[in-house]
Amino acid sequence: MKEYILLILLVITLSIGGQMHLSAQSSRANREISSADITIYPNPAMTGEFRVKGDFISEIEVLNLIGKSLIHNKVENPNQEEITIKIDKPERGYYLVKVTLRDNKSIVKKVLVQ
Repeated sequence: MKEYILLILLVITLSIGGQMHLSAQSSRANREISSADITIYPNPAMTGEFRVKGDFISEIEVLNLIGKSLIHNKVENPNQEEITIKIDKPERGYYLVKVTLRDNKSIVKKVLVQ
């Protein structure tokens, strides 16, 4: 039940334009994560293809709003600054993009597919 409540809070936060920062570290680590420069574009995306840009990315996961993982890619070259993601047969709506950095800190952002 806790998981469903947390998922609902995450969806509400993201739907009003917020960003959710996840970490197993202390609140100090959360401040460090928020300074990470992760960009997702184009957003909104007209197709299921978009790019994630940032430094030291080790994994990217795309989830639908009910939490089902659609894509989970490990980045082979963590020095790669831009990664292209393509969702096969995307439905219109919001998706969550979880970006894990090399130090295992994560950032979750939303992307809209129109």
